[in-house]
Amino acid sequence: SSAVSPSITATYLTLGGTLLCNNTNAPSLTGFDFSGTSSFAISSGAIVDILTTGANTDLTIGNNPTWSNVNLTFAPSGLLTMDDYISLVLTGNSTINGNAQWSNLVNLTIDSGSTLGSDSRGCASPNDYNNGYGPNGFNVCAISTAGYGRGLNNTGGAQGAGYGGAGGLGTSTNLNTGGLTYGSDTDPILFGSSGGGTGGGGSGGAGGGVIRLNISGTLTNNGLISANGGAGGTNGTNRSGGGGSGGSINITVGTYACDTGSLSVAGGAGGNGTTYDGGGGGGGRLKIIATTDSSTGCTIASLSAATVAAGGLGPDTAVDGSVGTLYTGSSNNPPTVDSVRVSYSANGTNVSPLVPSLGTVKSFHVNGVVSDTDGFADIQNVATVFYRSGATGGVACSSDKNDCYSIASCTLSGGSSNSINYDCDVSADYFIDPTDSGAYSAQTWNVRVSVSDATSTVDDDSYTNEVQTTTGIGAPDTIDFTNLALGATSPTSISYEVTNYGNSAVDTNVSMENPQTCTIGTIPINKIKYGRTDTDYASLEYILSATPSATNLSLPQQTNDVTAVTDMLYWKLQAPAEAVGGTCSGTININAIAG
Repeated sequence: SSAVSPSITATYLTLGGTLLCNNTNAPSLTGFDFSGTSSFAISSGAIVDILTTGANTDLTIGNNPTWSNVNLTFAPSGLLTMDDYISLVLTGNSTINGNAQWSNLVNLTIDSGSTLGSDSRGCASPNDYNNGYGPNGFNVCAISTAGYGRGLNNTGGAQGAGYGGAGGLGTSTNLNTGGLTYGSDTDPILFGSSGGGTGGGGSGGAGGGVIRLNISGTLTNNGLISANGGAGGTNGTNRSGGGGSGGSINITVGTYACDTGSLSVAGGAGGNGTTYDGGGGGGGRLKIIATTDSSTGCTIASLSAATVAAGGLGPDTAVDGSVGTLYTGSSNNPPTVDSVRVSYSANGTNVSPLVPSLGTVKSFHVNGVVSDTDGFADIQNVATVFYRSGATGGVACSSDKNDCYSIASCTLSGGSSNSINYDCDVSADYFIDPTDSGAYSAQTWNVRVSVSDATSTVDDDSYTNEVQTTTGIGAPDTIDFTNLALGATSPTSISYEVTNYGNSAVDTNVSMENPQTCTIGTIPINKIKYGRTDTDYASLEYILSATPSATNLSLPQQTNDVTAVTDMLYWKLQAPAEAVGGTCSGTININAIAG
């Protein structure tokens, strides 16, 4: 008879009762199309069996259906295709067993007790003897092809089939080849292979099928998704077939949510006879890639090849199939750093060189734009390291206020489409190392910006700048010589502490342009003496004059934020013997100069 491919098309399509097509009543069936352009309903309790080997089934679904308590079984080595942008719910202990190729789902929910499976839907032998069948490069099953288990038409125990893992040896020791691995672990798309047969009931188990799901939204799996290999048959005594290898599960999804569900591409067990046993089928191949994993009880990270791609049991002295493969990852695109600048205000324009404040911290804002093609909301964090290029450890330096500042989490704002602004407030101390001159003039200040999303961190090290040398001091505003009698000298020195407020070594020079004016008369400039040692008036080092004079203070650059760098000047005054009285005042100039 010629090939047939019937179709049922309706605006509103409802299936109920039982539909059966198999190798007996529809041997020439090559495909079956079901199309419900507005809705596709399957009544509770409905049974659909499209079992003719190799027959493809295509579903066109115009709504977002919930299928409850349905049992749908589709052809071995045939495809069950659906490319509609829909959300589908399987509930009420529903079972779909077929080679599901669902390419455009929005959401898929598999409730507890329900199954989306492809068990024994891969390559199967048409008889129960001889070598098993495996897929060629076009996923067409043929005898003695990829991964097949070796068999014989005689008493004995045949070999399990291979795919992700190798098939195990049966108890017929002369069958020591076959059952090999094949295919890709990163993109599994092939059927599992069938085990070898021995005839007389010792059939080889069929290989697991293929489930390929591309879901833009959420896959909620609290049931079972499987493509397990079938068990080898036995006559109970001396003829036992090998187990089929597990098949392929290939899932790409936006969000994976699993509380109680499971995934499996296990190999089938070998036939268990009293005298001969078949080898176990090798485990299949499972790939699941999710942008986000919101699972609580069965996260992607908790999966292992040993549990989801287990080899089938080789009974008694027969050998178990080997474990298959598991590939997990993320379809998340990495973020990028689009721009970097350093300014004095949040999200401000670039400034160069950078000038620290005297005696206090100054905010240097590392800011710019980061983006992610998955949307700006996918960006989780931006961090920065602002460091002198020669700092110990380079970008891995430890924060010490002189040469390294690290901000673990920056402020994100103004997100739109794929981009968002970041701002990292670096509180630069006044003693931050300068690079425009001095010991570090051959170096620069560098910026690393690190942007992270759920799966990756990207670093940008392209930005450099200079920090300018500053010279400044902090000192008291007044020197109070208190009350003195005419002709008297200050009995004790006036202590005057000078602090280095810049980022380089500093000294001071001192001068006084005009004499002190008093209520009566004036006090000449040279009546004031000062020095670095607390001593008597006559022994003080310097006589104040109108000409600026260096004091030779020792004020190197500060090296930590605990101990300030200070030095002392000591002052004394000798009052004139006559013609002066009352309150006196004047201006002494104390200026910072390079040390």
